[in-house]
Amino acid sequence: MASETARAKSLSGAETITASTSDPAEFELAVRPWDLLCRPQSAGDFRHRITAIKSRKFVLYRERYNLGIKLQGMTPDGMLSICIPTDLDLGPVVWGTEYKREALPAAIPGPVDATLSAGYGQLMILIPFDHLRQAIPQDDSDRLESAARSRVLHLSPQLIAAISRWGNRYLDFVESSPASFHNPALVDVMFSELSDFLLQISANLPPPRPIPDLTTRERGLFRATEYLRNRLDTQVSIAQLCRVSGVSERTLQYAFRDEFGISPTEFMRRRRLHAVRQQLITASAADNTVYQTAFEYGFSELGRFAADYRRLFGELPSETLKKE
Repeated sequence: MASETARAKSLSGAETITASTSDPAEFELAVRPWDLLCRPQSAGDFRHRITAIKSRKFVLYRERYNLGIKLQGMTPDGMLSICIPTDLDLGPVVWGTEYKREALPAAIPGPVDATLSAGYGQLMILIPFDHLRQAIPQDDSDRLESAARSRVLHLSPQLIAAISRWGNRYLDFVESSPASFHNPALVDVMFSELSDFLLQISANLPPPRPIPDLTTRERGLFRATEYLRNRLDTQVSIAQLCRVSGVSERTLQYAFRDEFGISPTEFMRRRRLHAVRQQLITASAADNTVYQTAFEYGFSELGRFAADYRRLFGELPSETLKKE
């Protein structure tokens, strides 16, 4: 499959990435630690471009999509996520809310459902909570986490523009001079500057609110998705998912349909099918087989698996494996 990727690691362990992908499954791999299922919403050749800096302390990247897409899955585990759309008039629809102008999407770990328009681009900042709490005072980190729990940051246009300029300046370095990041001090400088921005963001936010009591349905959904996060290679029964989420099957069904528009069974099946596709596009037909990969992800009825795969992706798994 047509894709272009350049990676480089600095002495500090930070990694720089520039990648252009032409398959939604390649995109799903490129945006890890997000756990996403990507479905284009219109006809045409899919194209996603990303430029990223990944370090232990933070992840910074920008990306652009040529097609409208639907994203479902889970936000990064253990991280605060802040999104700045490149064109606020093409603001995303996330969790059923359209974000425009000064209302920016933000998130703590949990489920995500987003619709992005054709031509949409964004700058994304991810900060592990342990580094966030070390970088700024507790009151400020509490305000940030409280606002992210409500899924929105209300910031001034001037502050949004300043953060965008900062992020894009460093990401331009990644594209033009990746060797700049061989200097371990550069990542520390970036994190110091990011910490200053986090303090400015916090100063714009209201005092933290008491953590609201989740409804039984919301609590069940969060527990279920967290349980599924690292269980792609095993089949999980509905009874098992109900036990770990602490809700009835009826409540769990409603929770998944409210959030994702599909049943928990369909959500789990799609995740495993997407995982198979991700492995097939990175494998060689000489050292892998469709049957082997299908079995790894819990598919034992191979005829039904192939039919479901073709229905979802428009080609047989064997055709995916043969592409170069």
